[in-house]
Amino acid sequence: MAEQPTSFFHGAARFWEPKRLWYNATLFVAVMLWLWRTWPHFRPALTFDALGKMLVLALLANICYCAAYLAEVLVPTLASDATRRRVRWALWILGMLLALLLENYWIADEIYPDFTEKRGAVMLGTEEIFRGGSAVYACGLRRRRMA
Repeated sequence: MAEQPTSFFHGAARFWEPKRLWYNATLFVAVMLWLWRTWPHFRPALTFDALGKMLVLALLANICYCAAYLAEVLVPTLASDATRRRVRWALWILGMLLALLLENYWIADEIYPDFTEKRGAVMLGTEEIFRGGSAVYACGLRRRRMA
């Protein structure tokens, strides 16, 4: 017997929407850990202009969360309720891990280096110090002085 559209959307929303809070909280904690672990580095990034950009990124993360509803179309075809619950939980966990991976990649590759190059900030952990055209690393590696 086919599930009614209202009950389909109600069941999907009843599962996914409470977990959206955990999704957002987890991504927020990851950002706070980046800020805490590299604090002096991100200080220049905390402006009202940057706040708007961060809110747009949070909105995009929530739009990506809505992809769960696309996957939900396949879940009712599964045989039992127990199987549906397991598949939903597996999708949520995999989606959460993918979101964390993308968030950390975006911060590490797109945001973090911008403040190193433009601001000449001292980074916690690597103790990178810019002087003139050269950078001295705490691990003993040196870049050649730019002419």
